[in-house]
Amino acid sequence: TNTELYLRLPFLFITSLFFGYFAYVIRSERSMREHSEKENRAKMEIYNVVSHEFRTPLAIIKGFIQLIKDRAVGEINGRQEKGLDAALHQCIDLEFTINNILEAGRVASDAAHIEKNELDLPRFVTEIKAGYDSSSALRTVPIRWDYPSAPPLVVVSDGAKLKVIFRNLINNSIRFTKEGEIRVSVRYLTESGKIELQVVDTGIGIPKEAHSLIF
Repeated sequence: TNTELYLRLPFLFITSLFFGYFAYVIRSERSMREHSEKENRAKMEIYNVVSHEFRTPLAIIKGFIQLIKDRAVGEINGRQEKGLDAALHQCIDLEFTINNILEAGRVASDAAHIEKNELDLPRFVTEIKAGYDSSSALRTVPIRWDYPSAPPLVVVSDGAKLKVIFRNLINNSIRFTKEGEIRVSVRYLTESGKIELQVVDTGIGIPKEAHSLIF
């Protein structure tokens, strides 16, 4: 009847408003998500280009310095070798800085995307160790590695992001430790059932006034 129709009109009107608003919210969220994904892809492209533009000439400079140190282009004296060592150290420091900036940018741009995969920690640490073993002669302090080879310690984590964190800790230890040693360890804590990854050094440490900002 007309009376029933009149009674239903306010309900139908409110319902149409609700569904219209709901559809608007869904479209807005979808648009924002697509825009965010495009921004992340653009950032990653920039990071890849910058990484190539910085790392390629730096690798050439390091390689040429190493060739000179190895006497591949002729004999050098002790004073010249010390100068080449200093230049090589500066290249390594610059490489660490570039890597930290680029990797931090990648993590920030991809922070919302966490990959959860099984990660064999001993193999993971062995791969990281190989990169530092190749430049061990250029460091003033040794790195001691302590982690089990068997049985495998398998965790579920984002390997790429964990590698960034681990390398940053090691690189900071190298940069700020002038004497003593650096120890990198992986342990399974039986009491808590947790796995502990540690980077310990004998460097200058973090000022106490900065502890509250970090921990």
